[in-house]
Amino acid sequence: MAEKYLKKALKIIQEAKKHNSTILDLRGFHLTKVPNEILDLSNLTNLDLSDNQLSSLPDSFSNLSNLAELDLDDNQLSSLPDSFSNLSNLT
Repeated sequence: MAEKYLKKALKIIQEAKKHNSTILDLRGFHLTKVPNEILDLSNLTNLDLSDNQLSSLPDSFSNLSNLAELDLDDNQLSSLPDSFSNLSNLT
């Protein structure tokens, strides 16, 4: 079942990249890790990863330097990478 959600998420990420999207909603996809493909979406300003099963975030998350809104509610995160301090647009 988790693989089904991951495939769907990757398809959505691919479409977002194709259309140079600034908003990505992956709420409730049962993700256990952030797909690396998200890190290629440098134009993202709004990312919703709430209601997943994330326990950590990659340091390279700071590559999303245009992020202004990030929703990580209802995950299993106990800390954020130090590189988050580089995301100066987050509100």
